Amino acid sequence: MYAWKCWRDSRDRLILYAAASLAIGLMFGAIALAHYHMLVSYAWEWSSRPRRWYWDPARSAWNWGLNMIEATLFPAAL
Repeated sequence: MYAWKCWRDSRDRLILYAAASLAIGLMFGAIALAHYHMLVSYAWEWSSRPRRWYWDPARSAWNWGLNMIEATLFPAAL
């Protein structure tokens, strides 16, 4: 009985938090996907030029990961 009352009293808040989390996740997912496509296009352009040997894909992936963590850390903390 008590569990049902708690669920009935807090389900609106739970749905609101779930919707806000989904919206934030979709927004930052779209940003991450756009950034990934930009990196892939750079990689395609640079791989077609054999003299550009200084591009490091591991470093680029590391920077991309750090940028995504930095972009999503603040909204996740909220």
